[in-house]
Amino acid sequence: MNKKKLPKWLVISGMIMLGASLSGTAAAALNYYSQNYIAQMDVKSIGVTLNENDKAISWRDYTHSNDTWKEHNGDLLTSMLSDAGDDQLILNKHYKEELSVTNSGTIDEYVRVQLYHYWVTPTEDGELQKRTDLDPQDILIGYTGNEEWVEDTDSRTSEKSDWYYTKILTPGKTTSLLCDYIAINGKIAYKVHETSTTEESTDENGVTHKYTNIISTYDYDGTSFVLRADVDAVQTHNAKDAILSAWGVNMDVKADGTLYLLNK
Repeated sequence: MNKKKLPKWLVISGMIMLGASLSGTAAAALNYYSQNYIAQMDVKSIGVTLNENDKAISWRDYTHSNDTWKEHNGDLLTSMLSDAGDDQLILNKHYKEELSVTNSGTIDEYVRVQLYHYWVTPTEDGELQKRTDLDPQDILIGYTGNEEWVEDTDSRTSEKSDWYYTKILTPGKTTSLLCDYIAINGKIAYKVHETSTTEESTDENGVTHKYTNIISTYDYDGTSFVLRADVDAVQTHNAKDAILSAWGVNMDVKADGTLYLLNK
């Protein structure tokens, strides 16, 4: 009796947070903290590398010679401002953010990229808390629209999108660009909450005057935005079952190996 082969897959994730302090203008000062992690999987032969602006940022590859994993944890967006020649973040400006994936393993594979973007603020104990009251869609991702990438729109949320590279990715080859820029919507500089209080004062003649004190609080003041890219790879052998098992998505494979999403 034939045994069903388990799908081989792994995950590479990159995350960076850039703090913005708004003060009523479109300018924002940056502080940044970054973290990258790779999930541990017992997967051999499959390897995957996340590229940013033509540079390998994170990877996990199996080394057959010594039966070990070679992996590196890099950081996204670390040179975003310096590459653009900016000292501080400029709202509405398109910053270069070209993301692609390389097959750094030894077998053919299909790849998926999940992009997450959302806002956070630090808590009193120094932890970062997601701001569900702020709109993730103010973090603008410039998807290239390349037909080799297809989005599963059924899984889309305001802060996440799932993209599948529809071509077989052979060892050593790199996908076309999924996206090519990131920007912050300039409208956030005008998202303000105002509170008012009425106060009284008495002048030297004993006359009481009332006045209103209005305090403007910028919604995005002191916040940070997060961009995270998760990359998965599955084997091309028994691809339909492998993809359903690993990703929970119904796909079919054309005669030339091209993937396409099946209607739900």
